[in-house]
Amino acid sequence: EDDNNNNDNDIPLVYTDHTASHKPLSSLETYLEEYCLGLYGNTHTPTSTTGRQSTWFVRETRQLIAEYCGVAIAANHNNKASDSHVVLFTPQGTTGALQVFIDGMGLHYLSEDQTLLVLVGPYEHHSNLIPWRELKCSTIHTIPETKEGVLDLDYLRNILQEASSSLDDDDDNNNNN
Repeated sequence: EDDNNNNDNDIPLVYTDHTASHKPLSSLETYLEEYCLGLYGNTHTPTSTTGRQSTWFVRETRQLIAEYCGVAIAANHNNKASDSHVVLFTPQGTTGALQVFIDGMGLHYLSEDQTLLVLVGPYEHHSNLIPWRELKCSTIHTIPETKEGVLDLDYLRNILQEASSSLDDDDDNNNNN
């Protein structure tokens, strides 16, 4: 059972910042301590027993997640071309995941005259913005929320219409050359 009264007033603690970190879960910590920590080592290091075991723990966990989701693992070389859904495991955190996406799409190779439109919600963690800011050709728009606390779809529609008309203008200019 986890301690949810982590203050001096015995007021129940409600933890809502699950984006970047979580409160410890004692059942998971107990399992890790009893079954994993004695075998823990650097993953992808085949030169030691602990490294091989830790790598195996990671592979097994990824396989269990993929099976639970009913999909294949993207890095699995046994994937068939018909696999339409995959789990893509990325480096730590959202920043690492976005970096994999940006690298995979080749967005670092956009020329200076190309603009990448990035739309984010009002609740984005700052780490979600870092990779986009590093791309000099990106324009980041934060979609605000309405008084009701939902995404402002009118604002989103206007941004998309502006971007679409800008693309149409670019196409017209290219066709006239």
